[in-house]
Amino acid sequence: MKVLFLGGNRFVGKALAERFIGFGYEVTVFNRQGTGPKGATIIQGDRNIRGDMTKIPFIEFDIVIDFCLFKPEQLELMKDFIFPVNKYIFISSASVGREEWGAYGKEKEECEALVKGYFYNFTIIRPPYIDGPNSHRARTAQIINQIESGLPVTIDGDGEYVFNVTWVDDVVMFISKIVESNWFNNDVIKLACTEQYTMNEYIQIIAEFLDKTYETAFDSKPFWAPANDLGVAPNQFSIDFKPVTEKLEDFYQWYKTNGIKKYGY
Repeated sequence: MKVLFLGGNRFVGKALAERFIGFGYEVTVFNRQGTGPKGATIIQGDRNIRGDMTKIPFIEFDIVIDFCLFKPEQLELMKDFIFPVNKYIFISSASVGREEWGAYGKEKEECEALVKGYFYNFTIIRPPYIDGPNSHRARTAQIINQIESGLPVTIDGDGEYVFNVTWVDDVVMFISKIVESNWFNNDVIKLACTEQYTMNEYIQIIAEFLDKTYETAFDSKPFWAPANDLGVAPNQFSIDFKPVTEKLEDFYQWYKTNGIKKYGY
C-alpha cells in the first residue's frame, strides 16, 4: 500500500508514519522541513505554493492522509491535482462548530465542507486535545516538570473548564484501523477518551501520581482545548481510548528519558 502524508513529520503524523513503515507500507511524507521517519520517501515543499504541489505524484497513492489542512484556500490550491486521489483522510479538529475557538474552528469547518465536495471516498476525524510523547504542546510534560521542580503550576484561566486528554497512541491506532479496514464511508468521526476533567482535576491527578504537592499560578489566557463531545469509534474497530490515569506511568518513563521534548525529528 502506498500512503501519502501531507504534513505529518511530527507527533501524531510521525508516530503513524512509523507504524505504517513497520507494516511494510510505502510511505511518502510531504512537508516544508523536508524531514520524516527512516524508511519514508521525503518530498520537500510548501502546500501554500502551487508549484510545490506539482511535485506530488498523487496518482501513485492509494491513500492520502492530510495533517496540515488549516485553511480552505489550501485545498482550493490543490484541487487541480487531487482528482486521482481514491481515498482521503482529513485530520480536522474538535474545534469545529465551537465559537470559542474562533477563526481556527471556523476554517476547519470550511475545510470539511470542501472535502465533502472534492472527494468520493473520505473520512474526516475530529480529535480533541492530544498528548503524549513528542507533543507539540507538551502540556502534561510541562505540568510534571513544574511539580517536580517545585515551581508553581501554571493554570490557564480559572482551571474549571472541562476538556479531554486523548493519547497519541490511541489516535494512531484508530487512524490505522481506518486504513486497515478500508473504512471510507464519508463519515465525520469525533474522537474522545470517555473521561473528561477540569484542568484543576487533571493537575491534581498528575500530582497524586507523582506523590507531590504543588502551588498554582493562574494565567489569564484560556487553555486552547475545550472538551470534545464524547465521540466513539465505530464498534468494529474495538478501540479502547484509555483515560489519563492509565497512561501516566508509561508517559512518565518516556518523560524521564526525554524531558520536555517537542516534535520528533
